[in-house]
Amino acid sequence: SSNIRTERFRECCQFCKITPLKLVYDVATRWDSAYKMLSRAIYLRKAIDNFVQTSEEDNNDDLGYLLLTKKEWDQASIICTILLPFKMTSTRLQATKRPGIDSVFWDYEALFNRIDAIKETFSLPVYRDKEWIQELHAGVEKMSTKLQEYYDKTGMPYVYPDACILEPFGKLVLFKQERFGGGPATNWVEMYKNDCRSRYMENYETEAEAEQDVNLRK
Repeated sequence: SSNIRTERFRECCQFCKITPLKLVYDVATRWDSAYKMLSRAIYLRKAIDNFVQTSEEDNNDDLGYLLLTKKEWDQASIICTILLPFKMTSTRLQATKRPGIDSVFWDYEALFNRIDAIKETFSLPVYRDKEWIQELHAGVEKMSTKLQEYYDKTGMPYVYPDACILEPFGKLVLFKQERFGGGPATNWVEMYKNDCRSRYMENYETEAEAEQDVNLRK
């Protein structure tokens, strides 16, 4: 029964001198669940292996076919490493202590840079002939495509670039990055700066401020 297995797994944790913890399920509708599932399994690796290896001799519950190889554990570790920046970013964006809209573009930029670095690594000759690495490479490509879908939705709402510009320490720094927006094809600095200025003049600038601005430009 599930209770017997739970108790036996707890004993396996104790035998391996690991703090007894429950395994975590991957839930498609919850952020970070894949990372949490893998990171917990990697921590409990010795106990999991022990549980599977001794399953038949303990209670005729043969789970040997579920035993992971070293290669499969290595794959799980790599996937966990790939997912870590996404886990950290989503945790940061979910914080409620202070508004963080100014960090959205910075977070997207960091994630795209991380994905590009992973793809470049997987393209090295030493990995090119490893089938399982190329399977991960294909998965990272899909991650990039999915992230791009979400990023494209920030094109219309001006709140994201305006928040970056109005943040005292950042201002236009992000938009000057060579890889921002996929490359230098668009002058993002001038575009976002002019758009932000136009919105301010149209919606917030008073007549006195407008007159003062004209005098300063003369």
